Order: sequence, then structure tokens, then C-alpha cells
Amino acid sequence: MKILKKFLTYIPILMIGISMVLVLSLGYALINNQIPSILNKSILYVQTESMEDTIMAGDMIIINQKYDNLAVDDIVSYRKSDQLNIIITHRIVEINQIGDESFITTKGDNNQSIADWETNFSEDLIIGKYNGQKSTFLGSIYKSLFLSNFNIIFLVILFIFVIIIVLEAMNIIKTINDHKLEKEKKLYVQEEKERLRKEKDDR
Repeated sequence: MKILKKFLTYIPILMIGISMVLVLSLGYALINNQIPSILNKSILYVQTESMEDTIMAGDMIIINQKYDNLAVDDIVSYRKSDQLNIIITHRIVEINQIGDESFITTKGDNNQSIADWETNFSEDLIIGKYNGQKSTFLGSIYKSLFLSNFNIIFLVILFIFVIIIVLEAMNIIKTINDHKLEKEKKLYVQEEKERLRKEKDDR
């Protein structure tokens, strides 16, 4: 029972540690213009109709940043070669292998033609592969709350979250110190009782 109580005492510390790692990881990714991921999975918002009806405009999709290989008909998210801040999600229609490098050509399911920038681009531009999971509901929430001022809102949320973590950490430290003082008090009382008992026996 004591072991279980001790384990439960450390759960908040563990949760705070995990939360801090996730927040720092997210912040680092955004600062360095990377796509935040958890366990190599990222969530992206689709703004255009180019992949309808497979993926609808306004959907939130999950992509795997870690994948074994790519094949024709896979749907991938990648950075546009001439505008790296823009992310495209299209279907692979051709893969050309030149030496050790793979060059990818994609096309949106709802597009009539293939654009120049999506013809024979380096695999290095690919962020991840779509795993078939999407949500229109989450996409609508994201659009209404974050799309226009995502970075500002993220910083506000991050600031609030850090404050919560600090306050919780202070509370945990106080609880640990109180527990330590209580233990020392009990030990002192026990020692006093033992001293008084010895004095009584000596008489």
C-alpha cells in the first residue's frame, strides 16, 4: 500500500515532465518552421479542394512523418519547391529513381492537370504520408479558432500552460516538503518518547 501511495505521488511530476517535453517540442518545431509531431504523427489542415472527394477542403488529416517507402497512389504532404512555407497534400502518380535519389510527381485527385512545381521534385521535400485518418469537425474548430492568428494564439496558450506547470510544480514541491516535515516531526516525537522512556527506566 505504501509503495502504491508513493507511486501515485510521483504521477503528477511525471505528467508535468511529459507535458513540458511536448510543449517544448511543439515550440521548437514552430520556431524552426518545422511540422510539430507526436510519435512521428502530425496533424495538418487542408485548405483547398484539390483532393476532393478523398480529402475535403477544411479537413484535418493525420500524416506519418516516419514511413518505410513510397509508392504510386500514396497520398503525401510535402513542401512546395518554390515556396517552402506552403504545404501540399496530393497523390503520387509517378516515381523516378535516379541513382540513390527518388523524384516524385503528384496530382490532386480533383485537379485536371499536373503543375510544374509538383513534377519530379525531390523526396526530401516530403513531410509525411497520409494514413487515411481525417476529421471535418476538428478542421472546422481549427479554422474558426486558429487559422488566422495561429502563432499568436499558440504563444498565449503556451504562456498559460507554462504558468500552470510552474504553479503545479510549486504545489508538488510544497506537498513533498510538507510530507518530509511531517515525517521528521514523527521521528522527533518517537525519539522524545524513547528518551523519556529511558529516563523513566533509569529511575
